[in-house]
Amino acid sequence: MPNQAEGLFGYKAPPCSGNPNREVIRWVQSLDLSASITNFRRDLANGFLIAQILHKYYPAEVQLHSFANGTSTATKTDNWQQIQKICSQQSLPLPAQLMQETAKGGPGAAVSLLEHFYEKLTKKSVQKLPPPQLPAVESTSQQHKTAGAFTGLSGGEAEDAPINATAGSKPILTNLQTGPGVDFGAVKIDAVEDPARLRQKLAAASQRPIAAS
Repeated sequence: MPNQAEGLFGYKAPPCSGNPNREVIRWVQSLDLSASITNFRRDLANGFLIAQILHKYYPAEVQLHSFANGTSTATKTDNWQQIQKICSQQSLPLPAQLMQETAKGGPGAAVSLLEHFYEKLTKKSVQKLPPPQLPAVESTSQQHKTAGAFTGLSGGEAEDAPINATAGSKPILTNLQTGPGVDFGAVKIDAVEDPARLRQKLAAASQRPIAAS
């Protein structure tokens, strides 16, 4: 499924950064920057467009001619140092780690920094969806309690019989005794005669003379 924010007002979300807030995108579009943002992570890394955003709110303090639109480490360092100084003068919070991650092109950092400036400069809050609630997972001890409750419903000696370790399985009875004439429903099972006595009877029968016909 394509990113819903991709292509909105000519902007595309960078990989692994999540969807930019639509209100933030509209805000950036209204600022009429010198270049369109097609990839937040790449286009905001050198701080040039961030300087343009600040210039819209502090035109006298932000001199755009002192910023360069380059990709070298020296250019990035100079631009961000100027931005950091301007934010300090205007009492505008600028998280150092977020700034550094944006300069390095860290996933999601540029979008987070842009949303940060949106909230501080417009005095509005970015609406974010809460994380989805996952169903609670039943603990192992609770599973055993549940299995024990089902075992108790069988009544009689089944309550004391050991159960299989797997939750929800049927209890296995180990104290079941069989004897003469044990009746299981409609089927009657007779006790098996002692094997030694049975062999003696068979041997005696084989020694008997066969009557003439």
